[in-house]
Amino acid sequence: MEGLTGTDAAHVLLRLLPKEAADRILACLDPNDAAQIRSSAGIAGTAPPIEVQSRVLNAFFQMQKKGPETAPANSGGPNTYSAVPMSAAHSTVTVGDAMKSLQSMDPALLTRALVDEQPSTIAAILYRLEPARASTVLKNLAPERRGEIALRLNQLGMQQQAIVDRIVQAVVEKATRLSEIPPEPSPDDRVRTLAAMLRHMDRTDRADIFKVIEQSDPDAISRIAKMMFQFDDLLVAEDRPLQNLLAEIDVKTLACALKGARDEIAEKIFRNVSSRARQSLTDEIGLLGSVPKNTIQEAQDKVVELLRRYEEEGRISFQV
Repeated sequence: MEGLTGTDAAHVLLRLLPKEAADRILACLDPNDAAQIRSSAGIAGTAPPIEVQSRVLNAFFQMQKKGPETAPANSGGPNTYSAVPMSAAHSTVTVGDAMKSLQSMDPALLTRALVDEQPSTIAAILYRLEPARASTVLKNLAPERRGEIALRLNQLGMQQQAIVDRIVQAVVEKATRLSEIPPEPSPDDRVRTLAAMLRHMDRTDRADIFKVIEQSDPDAISRIAKMMFQFDDLLVAEDRPLQNLLAEIDVKTLACALKGARDEIAEKIFRNVSSRARQSLTDEIGLLGSVPKNTIQEAQDKVVELLRRYEEEGRISFQV
């Protein structure tokens, strides 16, 4: 590199790392090389100018990108590098634009970009987000990783701006690439898709498929069955069998389920119960007052479970 010897460049790189990391790297070098680097300007000496840091980092990332043939023969170790530095080597985004993009990026997309990065990298990125956005990203990450990331956030010390800039650039570019690729469906998404497909199949064909699934994943059957039917399906249930179904549900459960229901569903239910049951239901709803969401959900789940049983037994159909 023009104006810098290899020893000088190594010194600059080590200056950009935490002291503990620099010491570990020096310990892996030939003692003579390590001593020469240490004596070049002193690892603890004055930091080199930012333009020098930038030149050295760019050269280092370019060398990484080209592969092991550009490294000295005695560099040692396999050619394995973190995704963040590699993607930063040919950055097409300026530091300023990258920081702006980071601040406005959709938390779900940012999570996808960070999900397989090191805790220290994630911590450095979260530190540069406003708290609410950082909290959303942290919550989206795997629960078993959150504690370590939070610990790294708490332990963040002085960070070399040149390295932070490249981390931000790399994460933004990675997110940009990922935005062009549909996210992998979650397990719930896959179950929901399968449930929607099975719902439109004949009961006999569906039963055959259930038998195959049950052999390899018995727990999946209950998840699929639960997602096949929703409370809103009452809207498309035929009136006569719906009347029989509603007659099996106690007034308190039905009233509670209707507290969180759409107006169209409430209207259909009121049309399909007797005048006496309609009055009792109206009175019960009036007495309920405020009902917790989980209580409403439990009541609706009871209705859906009965709806599912009716459909399995061929006692109800839907006007799709």
